[in-house]
Amino acid sequence: MLVPVENTPGGMQPQPASHRVGNIKLSAPMQKSDSHPDSTRPQHPIELRLESRVQLFEVPSPSPLGLWVLNSQISEYIAEHAKAIGKDVPIKLKVHLLANEMVDAADIPGAIRAHFESCYNQQRKTLGRVLYDGRVTLAVGMVFLILVNGLAEPIRAAFERRFLIGVANGLEIFGWVAMWRPAELLLYDWIPVRRQMKLMSRLVVMEIECQARP
Repeated sequence: MLVPVENTPGGMQPQPASHRVGNIKLSAPMQKSDSHPDSTRPQHPIELRLESRVQLFEVPSPSPLGLWVLNSQISEYIAEHAKAIGKDVPIKLKVHLLANEMVDAADIPGAIRAHFESCYNQQRKTLGRVLYDGRVTLAVGMVFLILVNGLAEPIRAAFERRFLIGVANGLEIFGWVAMWRPAELLLYDWIPVRRQMKLMSRLVVMEIECQARP
C-alpha cells in the first residue's frame, strides 16, 4: 500500500509501505506504475532493516544439517510480498545491517537461499505425496465402486420391495461418494502446492544484497 503524494515540482516519488516486526523494519515492494511498459516498470526491492544478523534466524546457530532456519515472520513476509511481484520481474531482497554487523554478512545470501531451497524441497515432497495418495485413493475408490455396483444390481434384479431397491440405490451412491477424495486430490489439492513450489524456486534465485545502515 502506497502513501499518496501530491504532484510537486520536485517530482516526489511514492514511498513503499513499511512496518516493524520487533526490532526489524520491513519494507514492501512498491506497486508497479501503469505508465511504464512491462519491461521497464520500476520495481522497489523487498527490504529488511536489522539490528543484528541473528534477527534473521529462528536460532543463533545452524541446524545439525548445516542449514539456517529463517525467522518464520520474515520468511512469510518475503514470500507474501514476492507474490505481488510480476512473474517476469526478478525478485530482489535488500538486507540493511549495522556497520559492525557487515563483517559476518557474507554468508547471509547463501543462508537465505538455502532456507528457501529447503522450503522448495519440502513442497516438492508434499506434491509427490498428494499425487501418490491421489493414485492410491483412486484405485481403492474404483474397486469399491465396482464392488458396490456389482452388489446393487443383483439386489435390484432379485427384489421388488421398495426398501431393498432403496438399499441398492444407496450402495451405488455410496460408491460414487468414495470417489470424492481421489477427485479432490488429483483435481484440486496439488494446485496450491505447485504454486508454492514455483514461488520458492523464484526465491532461491533472487538477488540478495547486504548493505550497511547508519
